[in-house]
Amino acid sequence: GQDAPPPAVAAINFDDPSGPRVPVAPTSRLIRFGLHADDLDLRAANLHCSFDGIRFDLVTPTATVPVTSPMLGEVNAVNILSAIAATWGHGIPLDAILAGIAACPGVPGRF
Repeated sequence: GQDAPPPAVAAINFDDPSGPRVPVAPTSRLIRFGLHADDLDLRAANLHCSFDGIRFDLVTPTATVPVTSPMLGEVNAVNILSAIAATWGHGIPLDAILAGIAACPGVPGRF
């Protein structure tokens, strides 16, 4: 609601043309992510989507690590990046985040 405090983390997709214009509270930690934009906090490189799932290299300020998921499609790669940005922004260790993503099955009957 309008009286709620600002979020601790603002994970913003900078591939979206509106992303750079989203207002972020000065007390919120901004995490910029995307598949295609440059100069981000988190981005996917070498994205490969197939019927076997998604794989890409997650590029962070300090490392590049492989990401795999049984989910399908670029849309889910963006969803995965969003989840990584939000959880990483809250201090969850990257290895725990990536293990959860690799083990998360897709929803039957959904893309």
